[in-house]
Amino acid sequence: MIKQYKIYFHNRFVVLRNSVPENPEQKYGLFYKYHGRKQLYKIIHEFEKNENIPTLLLVHSDLKKLWKKFKGYFKYIKAGGGFVQNELGEFLAIRRRGVWDLPKGKMSKKESIKQAALREVSEESGLHSLEIVSHLHTTFHTYPLKRKTALKKTKWYTMRSTSGEKLIPEKRENITEVKWVPPEKADTIIKDTFPSVADVITAGLEI
Repeated sequence: MIKQYKIYFHNRFVVLRNSVPENPEQKYGLFYKYHGRKQLYKIIHEFEKNENIPTLLLVHSDLKKLWKKFKGYFKYIKAGGGFVQNELGEFLAIRRRGVWDLPKGKMSKKESIKQAALREVSEESGLHSLEIVSHLHTTFHTYPLKRKTALKKTKWYTMRSTSGEKLIPEKRENITEVKWVPPEKADTIIKDTFPSVADVITAGLEI
């Protein structure tokens, strides 16, 4: 069975797989079969620094081992988020630092990932009548964090709420707008958001 991880580096991405796809040289900017941590970290570093490389494929038959070594390069952070829909079928979107996004945030030590997802959605949108329906998607993305790059794993859940509640953007988190978006206008959000978030919206609307 073919398994893989996809990790976004802004608009670029790295794929970790347990097998080599057909014609990897034609599909990926860099292709590397895992032979050791030291060389792996050199490859990751090269990919981080060279934005002309659009994609990187890393392959090892033991995907669990490869993922563990890959994570070791970063500060690993777990987060939860929500793809929230109301009774009209609209989904919730937030405007953060000039880009459309979905509500999400880091898990604290004393809460579960579901609790973190509900808390973050509530804090960032002002919604309180929230209900988790099911796990929707898991994304991975990186971002600068002090001296070490962060790798964030976000578990996304489909949630239900009501359009009757007042939406309140959390300004201290640089959120300037919160709104319900009709499915037919999803493209306007997808075109102005992060690739990982676009994946979540697409997955949510396909249910």
